[in-house]
Amino acid sequence: MPIFRFSCTLFKTGPLPGEEEKPLQRNSGKYAMDIHLIPFSALGGDIDLLHEEDITTERFPASLLLHVPDNFSDPVSHILWLSEEIVSRPLCGGLGLCGRCRLRFLSAPPPPTQKEESFFSREELDRGFRLGCQTRISHRSGRIILALPDDAFSSLSEEGAPEKSSDVMSPPPSPLGLAVDVGTTTLAWAVLALDGDGAGKPLYEGTLFNPQGGVGSDVISRLQAARDPEKRNLLSTRVREALVRDVGRRCPFRALSAVCLAANTAMTDIFLDRDVSGLCAAPYRLSHTGHEEVCFSSFPPCYIPPLLGPFVGGDVSAGIAFCLGKVPPPWLLIDLGTNAEFALLDSSGRLFVTSVPMGPAMEGIGMRCGQVAGPSVITRFALSPNGLAAYDPSAALEDARGISASGYFSLLALLRGVGVVRADGQFERRQTMPLCRKIIAGLREIRDIPALFLPQNVVLTLDDIEAILKVKASFSVALAGLTAKAGCSPFEIKRILVAGALGAHVSGRDLEALSFLPKGLGERVEALGNTSLKGAGLLLCRPSLRDHLAELCHKAVLLQLTEDPGFEENFFAAMRF
Repeated sequence: MPIFRFSCTLFKTGPLPGEEEKPLQRNSGKYAMDIHLIPFSALGGDIDLLHEEDITTERFPASLLLHVPDNFSDPVSHILWLSEEIVSRPLCGGLGLCGRCRLRFLSAPPPPTQKEESFFSREELDRGFRLGCQTRISHRSGRIILALPDDAFSSLSEEGAPEKSSDVMSPPPSPLGLAVDVGTTTLAWAVLALDGDGAGKPLYEGTLFNPQGGVGSDVISRLQAARDPEKRNLLSTRVREALVRDVGRRCPFRALSAVCLAANTAMTDIFLDRDVSGLCAAPYRLSHTGHEEVCFSSFPPCYIPPLLGPFVGGDVSAGIAFCLGKVPPPWLLIDLGTNAEFALLDSSGRLFVTSVPMGPAMEGIGMRCGQVAGPSVITRFALSPNGLAAYDPSAALEDARGISASGYFSLLALLRGVGVVRADGQFERRQTMPLCRKIIAGLREIRDIPALFLPQNVVLTLDDIEAILKVKASFSVALAGLTAKAGCSPFEIKRILVAGALGAHVSGRDLEALSFLPKGLGERVEALGNTSLKGAGLLLCRPSLRDHLAELCHKAVLLQLTEDPGFEENFFAAMRF
């Protein structure tokens, strides 16, 4: 199985104290600082700040040692990600909100930043707790000792190891294709037979976190990193390697004869390791328009669906391909993620598209208790005689890891319905109904920010509500602008098709209750799942559709809402539930 390699000039790993020097795993340069990494569990309980002589391999056998160049000024979270020794996790893009880059300095902690002072208690700060995205350690020398969550130490090589040969399929006689949806947060793939009776049917499927998440969970963070050609190459290499490894666990990668890659414009260009400068500053522009077959090392020919605009990419055009012929117009396809894309096909066959930034809240990231949907993550709330009850997709929860984006929608729809949250997003403290008094009794403050404490040890803060209000405002402006451009009313749209992971859980009633949709349209919402991946599979198995799709996309009307002089005014006017 081909594996991509990238030689990073920034770091090398070194021996732990008492060990022999190992061969350099990366190119060496001038290193002025060592970072010694220790898992939280190795601390054996609360301990005071350590001195270098306290660190021994006998005491901390699972530790890692990084050598960092003296001129490197990125945040610690980026240093850890670039080292390739720490498992990537989706972050809030340096906003200091999600806490997923939480770490502890065990020696010489730097002064806390304002964001860290608002996130941690005074006691935690004194014990050395910091946020990796907020802390910079440039112009320091010697050794720094950091403690990280245990799951950060899962070996990348172990994660990517292929399963036993008996678990890997033998290539069938039919040619195979790989459909890929590269999302900002997750990668989804499916291996398909390209002809025969089973053509188009997924043989193997997989989903994994996008390993680029270590530089931030949103598109802006990725683009900022990708402006540096070396970092862009690393971002590209990471996602290609992760894809090859994950697919290779089920199917020999060399057995694939074709790939279709559906992604937004930023993820597409980063995957292809192409210049992203046109996406980084206004006036925004595409470096290419897709509808091309690309060849690069160790991959079969890769088809890129049409790119409709600077922020309307191949994931949308692939979704359109899936809907064509399956759903009679007029329909509206909405793909909700860190960037939301809207595609409206009217009754005469005209296509109108737009996109608006949503931020990481749509992936459950950047919220106080936000999580990507998964096991032990709340995706739905309900009212009970005791107040609120929380659920995951399969069962009632006893201890939740957090709340997904659809969970926040469900929660806020309930709180709006009973009057605990007002239309302006503020908590209503004065309640007369017994049930509402039970709910509002959980309202306290976390560092001067109002926070409603909920079942399963999760909270809803005023900042969380504001983040969802911003999402709602962007959604409302996009829907109003797109229907106005098409010369139709939202009520003329027969079907509202919600794509992506959020669409699998979010309720049309919740969208209507929170005024994302006008009253009466919630019942027209249909969840289609991952239309980007399904459309990529369709374009693999039916190449004749590609030219038709490209022609439709070429004639599409692209609405650049954020460049409209009235966008800001409309946005703030729509910041009400």
